[in-house]
Amino acid sequence: MKTYLAIDATSPNLKLSVYQTSSKHPDPILIKSLLSHTGKQLTDQLISKIKSIVDLDQIDGIVLRDKIGSFTGIRIAGVLTNTWHYYSKQPVISANGPDWIEAGITQLDNVKLEKGYLEPEYQTAPNITVSKRHEPQKDS
Repeated sequence: MKTYLAIDATSPNLKLSVYQTSSKHPDPILIKSLLSHTGKQLTDQLISKIKSIVDLDQIDGIVLRDKIGSFTGIRIAGVLTNTWHYYSKQPVISANGPDWIEAGITQLDNVKLEKGYLEPEYQTAPNITVSKRHEPQKDS
């Protein structure tokens, strides 16, 4: 039996899902899920939310939803996913579309680990602006 974690951090509502597959049941079966409004606290809450539904040592792969939604949410979840992969040597993959979880889990068994990390796709380039608190003062 294999256990997979699906992470959707594309909106202020973090969605985590734990799925299992086996040789008898190759289609992913939802075991646990969590929906939590993290807002701008994703960095502080992501690991604790994951640990609340699954032991990190039990995960055989992670599917990260990408391409649509929050650039920052995808980036934060991508960093965590790549860090987990680095230490666990388990496969990670990013996916999108209506059946992103099922498609991602299907691909996890076939993913090659030579690259060693995943590169999420983003809908648009980042929009970097200067904070109003840090704007240079104008001379009077």
